Amino acid sequence: MVCSVGEVVEVPLTVFTQFSLGKIRPYRNFDINADTLSELIDVIKQAREKDIRTLTLLLHSFSFLKRDKTRTKFEPNVKDLIKFEKLLNYIKNDANLEVVTIKDFYHLYSKNPELFYSPDFVPNSGLARTFIRCCKHFNRGIKNKIFVFLTFLTGLLIIALASFLILLLMKEGL
Repeated sequence: MVCSVGEVVEVPLTVFTQFSLGKIRPYRNFDINADTLSELIDVIKQAREKDIRTLTLLLHSFSFLKRDKTRTKFEPNVKDLIKFEKLLNYIKNDANLEVVTIKDFYHLYSKNPELFYSPDFVPNSGLARTFIRCCKHFNRGIKNKIFVFLTFLTGLLIIALASFLILLLMKEGL
C-alpha cells in the first residue's frame, strides 16, 4: 500500500504468492526477469478485480542483458525483451490501465492520495503457474529443480494411489 510521511512517498514493490500450502505462502517480487508473462498478467488481472490502484514492476539496470558467469560478456536478453513488449502491449490494450513515471505518480499522489488507497490484498499465481515457471527456469537454481521434482513425484503418487483404489474396488466387485 502506498503511504507517505510529509513529502516522502513510499511506493512498495508489488509481491504475490506462488501457491498456498497451509500457512506456507512463498512470496515473489513482481519482476520482469523472474516471472512468466502469464504470472505477470494474472497479477494485473487479480489486482484490477480487487481494485488495487498501484502495481510496481521490478526492473534492474541489467534486466534486459544476458551476461556470462564472469560478468565480462554481455548481450541483449531477447526473451525478456519480448516478454516486456508483450506485457506493455497487454497494458496498452486495456483502457483501464495506465503506466506512469514515479515523478508523475508523485504529482498525482500529492494532489489526491485517496485515489491510491487500495484494499490489503496479495495476488496468488497458483500451483500450475508456479510449476510452469519452475520448468522454464529449471537450470536457474536448485529450488526450481526441487519444486519440479516434488510436484512430479506427488503427481505420480496420486496416480499410483488412484490406480490402487480402482483395482481394489474392481476386486471387491463395486
